[in-house]
Amino acid sequence: MIFKDQDFVAQLALFRVYSWTSTVLLAVLACLLANSGSYLWPAILSLILWFDLNYISEFIQKDKGRITHTLFLVILIGFSIFFTLNNLFALISNLIFLLLCISYGVKKIWKFGYVSYLIRGIQQSFLFLTIYFFCQGILTSINWYFVIIVFSLIAGRNLIGDLRDVKHDKLTLATKSILLAKIISFILLIITCVFSYLFIQNVYLLIPIIIMLILLLSFNQFKLHRICVILTTSYFVGLLIIFTNNYLYLLAIPIDIILSILFYKKVYRESNKYI
Repeated sequence: MIFKDQDFVAQLALFRVYSWTSTVLLAVLACLLANSGSYLWPAILSLILWFDLNYISEFIQKDKGRITHTLFLVILIGFSIFFTLNNLFALISNLIFLLLCISYGVKKIWKFGYVSYLIRGIQQSFLFLTIYFFCQGILTSINWYFVIIVFSLIAGRNLIGDLRDVKHDKLTLATKSILLAKIISFILLIITCVFSYLFIQNVYLLIPIIIMLILLLSFNQFKLHRICVILTTSYFVGLLIIFTNNYLYLLAIPIDIILSILFYKKVYRESNKYI
């Protein structure tokens, strides 16, 4: 058994199912920016990379109720490497991504925890770049504005996750100073707004990020991360509608809400009692 003493929903939740929607949408955006019309395999690869991210972290930390099966870890990493053998830049990006997964996983062992939000932002940027190159995107055509957006948005959101877990973590910026963590998260989200406007001159796109900023100032820190995950999906949906004029992408938002209802609190974490 990969999992022990948990029902199926709790087992699946360890792969952070509530973030699958935004991960797949990020893959679709990578395809569009690489001028690729094929979304299926990039979406599958994005989920494999997402599984790698979560499984490596769980495997290293070995917290109560977490994953420890070595063979499954090897299979997941093997699949992601196999998928990226078609492009040297995709393979390099993938290998950097996997190294960052290890760095993020040891945040509770070494003092990486104090900068784990930065690692997480860079990690997501390389997930995007891996998909971009997998879609045969050209190195010289990378939109670095969007890479910065991915970094700042995910790093800022990860700090909000640290605020949620502040009573139970030991080596995170939030455990040192809740105020400092909020200030840096606020700055990172402001950076997201600035580069979003430089990337796409559309103020409506900024609405989900502005909501995050407002909530960060006043909302319950334990519930905020859950809302920000859905707002991240809403932001990516906005980008996809601007790029494609296809309003069917709006369906991703209720799907994300349903996944959050089903799986968010099923992840084994002490802070769930406050959500």
